[in-house]
Amino acid sequence: SNAHIYDRMLTTFPGIGGDQVLRHVVAAWDPSAETNSPTPEVESVVELIIDHARSRSEESLGVITMGIKHADRIEESLRQRLVNDEQLKEELSEFLEESREESFFVKNLERVQGDERDAIILSIGYGKNQNGRLVYYFGPLLSDGGERRLNVAVTRAKRRVTLVTSFTSHDMDPERSNAEGVKLLRQYLQYVESDGTNLGDRIHEKPALNPFEVELRDRGKGIKKFKITLTDKYGEVVILERTYPSPVIEDSVLVKINPETLGIKSQKATLRVTAVDDSKIRLFIGNKTTVKKNVVIDFIPPTITVMSTGQYIMRGGSGVVIYEVSEDTANSGVQVGENFFPGYGGYFINPHIHMAFYSHPYNISSGVRAVLSAVDKAGNTTLNNFNYILKENIYTEKTVNISDSFIINKVAPLYGKGSENKELKEIFLTVNRELRSQNDNTITDTTKDSSPSILWYGPFHQLSNSKVEAGFPDRRTYIYKGKIIDKQYHLGYDLAVVKRYPVEAANSGVVAFTGDLGIYGQSVILDHGFGIFTLYSHMSSTGVKKGENIKKKQVIGRTGQTGLAGGDHLHFGVYISGVPVNPLEWWDRSWVYENLISQIEDAESRFGVPSSNVGFLPKKQ
Repeated sequence: SNAHIYDRMLTTFPGIGGDQVLRHVVAAWDPSAETNSPTPEVESVVELIIDHARSRSEESLGVITMGIKHADRIEESLRQRLVNDEQLKEELSEFLEESREESFFVKNLERVQGDERDAIILSIGYGKNQNGRLVYYFGPLLSDGGERRLNVAVTRAKRRVTLVTSFTSHDMDPERSNAEGVKLLRQYLQYVESDGTNLGDRIHEKPALNPFEVELRDRGKGIKKFKITLTDKYGEVVILERTYPSPVIEDSVLVKINPETLGIKSQKATLRVTAVDDSKIRLFIGNKTTVKKNVVIDFIPPTITVMSTGQYIMRGGSGVVIYEVSEDTANSGVQVGENFFPGYGGYFINPHIHMAFYSHPYNISSGVRAVLSAVDKAGNTTLNNFNYILKENIYTEKTVNISDSFIINKVAPLYGKGSENKELKEIFLTVNRELRSQNDNTITDTTKDSSPSILWYGPFHQLSNSKVEAGFPDRRTYIYKGKIIDKQYHLGYDLAVVKRYPVEAANSGVVAFTGDLGIYGQSVILDHGFGIFTLYSHMSSTGVKKGENIKKKQVIGRTGQTGLAGGDHLHFGVYISGVPVNPLEWWDRSWVYENLISQIEDAESRFGVPSSNVGFLPKKQ
């Protein structure tokens, strides 16, 4: 506002710091949705409201929309959620109470003048048509003074703003509309997408360089002064210069460089540190030592271009995206909330074409969008959206009754020493919460370090003759003596045949882990490459070693009831880069072909593959 509306005439104070002060949520594009108040955007806003009420109930919240229709649809969608879910209605009742000092509201732009809340969700409510083109109907922003109406909306938050749209700044053509409100909307999108650093053509600030530490020591009279300079083809600039009141034997200096202030450009340069001691020789000038180092100054972010087409993905399910990165890219992949799914090069002839298998994790709100991320060696980062349509998954609810005998016979041995002095309930909760968390962390750490080659072929194999006894994910409620004592997610499929049944590898890979895994008992984890792993647990015995190459359907052990298993069965899980995903998809030949292999085949035809990868893809049957 200060830069674009008031020409920097306002005196501003330091803003609130911390995470998620400014956030952009891009709703999935649905070709069948209306362009005015798209349903995916309505659903994203409702999820964000619920998430805020649960995690930040102490902060007041308001929702601002551009149009009346969008505001009405959000209110109605929220109302329906509460009508259909009595437990949720009770959980949110206090937060939604109208008698609160700063009560929750949903208002269109014309009604919001003067309202302020701790947090604001600003939902634009206009989107793309069935052909993926943005429709330039932005309601009040098209009118004279539309930019000031937008300014009112973006300045209603005291702590944090979440912008929700069905498009990004890249979808907006700067030449398409002369309306100042629409122009400001595009600039505001750029600002939010850059985490508040891009103010458009009003201000361009170069990022700060990585700080570095300089250590100074002198064994004689001590250091009197030092100077740090940076020299490039344009000349020399002094970064830091210091004269000590009295000589020092040693000092450590953290150097931070602001390229905007110093006028530094991206290029090769020489960094020099010159120190002078307090010696009286050389006509009291002192001894001088200069150390220099050649460096490369880089402010230019890498590029990342999506090469694959959009796809449907289930929440808790899997997907693949193929993209091209610039030569200077050091690391790239898909970011979904706090979860990162690395991309891998080397499958295609062009080394800059990368492939990333990813998931929209089961525990991440549908309002959070996956983005492609590329980082270069200097730390410059580029984020890019890619098309996918997220579909909700219906989680099963299960109740598990816990008996004293189960705790004594199955849980207490996992607790270890000291269980005899603890109450049975405490023993169960310690194992079911703390040990489970430790075991899950081990699985996560193991399934993040994957082979850079694809080792698997075609759909994954479900244990022969097995019956599925649990789904993904099960939300389990644990009952002890008639009362709820715990709730946990069950993140895999339980497969049963007969006792000590041979366990077959679901696909080819390498053994990444074998051994005891707490609540999971005797377990094996196979790495199938490119971030894909499978977990086999509760086994009575294992017959493989870490690092061993395994073929599809090769026997790797036998089923059992080790860990917290109540009966003989196999717990089977699939993980992508540390995140548990729905195994059912990977068993389904049609799904594997339509959602994964067809994408890779299309890229193969365009970019080619080295001879070593020819024949990797099974043909559709």
